[in-house]
Amino acid sequence: MTRHEELEQDIVGLLDGNAPRSLEDLIARLPAYSWNEIFGAVDRLTRESRLVLLRPKPSQYLVALHPVDHLSRYTPAA
Repeated sequence: MTRHEELEQDIVGLLDGNAPRSLEDLIARLPAYSWNEIFGAVDRLTRESRLVLLRPKPSQYLVALHPVDHLSRYTPAA
């Protein structure tokens, strides 16, 4: 398994069964990876429709697994 695949698996594992998390929270919980690696993985997983970005407030983004049952509580990021 490549480092990218391990990171993607770690991100999905953190989000599985949990509420959406901020990018900052993912970075804090995955200290073995750099900010750039985590941002890149979130970007890839979002483009693959495995994750969604949510925007509960104008200046806040959250990351969640796709699909999520509670999506209606948040405004999807454009």
